[in-house]
Amino acid sequence: MKAHGDFARLALFSLLLMSACSQVIVTQLATQIPTATVTPELRESNAIVYRGDLGRTGHFDFAMVESPVDVRWQGTVGPSVHGAQMLVGETLLVPTVAARFVALDAGSGEEKWTFEASGDLFSSPAVMDDVVYIGNENGNLYALELGTGEELWSLSLGGGIWTAPLIVEETIYVGSQTGTVYAVNNLTHEILWEFEADGWVMSPPAWEEGVVFLSGGAILYALNDESGEVIWQKSLGEFWGPHAVSDGVVYAGNDDSSFYALDASTGDTLWSYDAGDDGWSAPAIADDSVYFGNRLSQLFALDAETGDLHWTFNAEDWTTTDPVVANGVLYLAVGNHDNREGTRPLYAIDTETGEELWRFEADGRLLTPPAIGDQTLYLVSFPGTIYALQ
Repeated sequence: MKAHGDFARLALFSLLLMSACSQVIVTQLATQIPTATVTPELRESNAIVYRGDLGRTGHFDFAMVESPVDVRWQGTVGPSVHGAQMLVGETLLVPTVAARFVALDAGSGEEKWTFEASGDLFSSPAVMDDVVYIGNENGNLYALELGTGEELWSLSLGGGIWTAPLIVEETIYVGSQTGTVYAVNNLTHEILWEFEADGWVMSPPAWEEGVVFLSGGAILYALNDESGEVIWQKSLGEFWGPHAVSDGVVYAGNDDSSFYALDASTGDTLWSYDAGDDGWSAPAIADDSVYFGNRLSQLFALDAETGDLHWTFNAEDWTTTDPVVANGVLYLAVGNHDNREGTRPLYAIDTETGEELWRFEADGRLLTPPAIGDQTLYLVSFPGTIYALQ
């Protein structure tokens, strides 16, 4: 793995590689179950997760934000933001590297509450039934009340959590720096099973049809969501980039500089595309196309079924920040991980043609995608400035 500036700590990756023979450890860890208040019984509702759905496709059903773009309000949470902000109703949730987790009124930008975690927050949150779940670098998984930020319960999972939790019904799936993936019941807080991956789990797990997809070290895994047993695993180079799954296909880049479409049932390669570099964004999938970027500062649009190139878009900086798509518009925030500071643009790009519709210049690198609301985008720069754009 190559280390770059903010990602210097990722050089520890090689030290975290474990035995190639990954195994599932099903445990009865009653002693780890906190005595805090048990989360109320689940009501019928869908989880709100990073990148919009359980497959992590980055596809949202909101109206486009048209030019000219105005700043509705602007604020700051500082000092630096790596974990993506999330819009939940009228609340904007923003994690910061300074261990502050801030909830803002999406309409005005006024602070609703702040939660002080025990360590830095690189993870993005997930929400189910007015409970917010987020992990921190000290290995704590927190459950907070959405309205107040009150801690309902927490678990110490033994390794730093950089990945956004995945919630499927009453189970939370989360990975750690040690390579351990946990399935946690969010009613009882019991660890249902653990899985030891080949290395650091840096990308958020995704889910489709009873299967959890995750990458750890050199291996991309498909696990049974109830037992954690391996259905298949795929290794090509030294690491996989962030992945997404849609309609029976897993999409991800590999450090061999190629982007892959894999059969979600078998792991077989359906097609690959040589993108010329191994630094990847997560893919966005919409309207039979897949969109992704890399350190060459290019965004690629491919046919999701064949891998044929539709178009490319040249940006001013790395396109490793995850793109998002809504109503025929792709929103691309850019920012390097080499500590080269300065203003950076958010682009709005026509998904059909690859043409730039408009851009907005932020005060610093953009390492997280915008949160999308109804004709409003919420953008957070690395220095911690928040923009509500409409």
